[in-house]
Amino acid sequence: MKIIWLGQAGLLFETGHRRIIIDPYLSNNVQSYEPNKKRRVPIEVRYLRIRPDVIICTNDRLDHMDVETLNYYMADAAGVLVLGPDSCIQRLRLYGGNNTYVRFNPGTEWTLGKLRLRAVCAETTDPHAIGVVMDAENKRYYVAGDTLYNDRVLDSLPDADYEAVFLPIGGYDDKMNAADATRMAARIRTRYAVPYGFGMFDTLNGTGFHHPGAVIPRPYKPLPFCRKAAVSPDEPDASDEPDISDETDGETAESAEAVQASAPALQSR
Repeated sequence: MKIIWLGQAGLLFETGHRRIIIDPYLSNNVQSYEPNKKRRVPIEVRYLRIRPDVIICTNDRLDHMDVETLNYYMADAAGVLVLGPDSCIQRLRLYGGNNTYVRFNPGTEWTLGKLRLRAVCAETTDPHAIGVVMDAENKRYYVAGDTLYNDRVLDSLPDADYEAVFLPIGGYDDKMNAADATRMAARIRTRYAVPYGFGMFDTLNGTGFHHPGAVIPRPYKPLPFCRKAAVSPDEPDASDEPDISDETDGETAESAEAVQASAPALQSR
């Protein structure tokens, strides 16, 4: 398993030759609607060129279901599994193509080979928002999406040991602050706890989050507790592309136009 933080709530999981991408935000779309929220993390364009096998949007906010980013992934896409709650899935289906679109509300599960995904509750401005529990390589991961500290959210999580949980700490727009994320992590049996959803529009650096297994991520860098993506003999190779996540000198926003021409014309609003 390899896990890359793409900034904000974006995560890329690589396991068994499959790429699962959650809430990618690789544009400056938010600033178009909220001028005070200028992107602070450079865009590495090489992550717009990957071919995800699974795309998950956890809510309909611009930095979670960012169509400017999704346009890259869905241009000429085929065989992609696209998951989203009621607030997202109808718009995602407009991409069409030979892809699988699944209404992914709390309690819904989807199994893909040895990968299992489950939607769980979230508490934020989108009443349909979800978090995601992922079972892969005999380990369990929880990605909260946007959420506040909430007993209903915690009660929706499968009672199990987790390898890692990913919790927002931004403290604005109905997402937890670092103190509440610390409290939430303490209530989950997890080996590692990773804060995210910070540093994109603010000056937070994750240091207010505390857990015995806390790992402060760096954008575009593999998380240190993950080994390189495993090659499983029973899993089909879903892409013939090389593993780009080992590269260190990625292209940035200045070369985004080089891949934009192929994008479909879905609009943000």
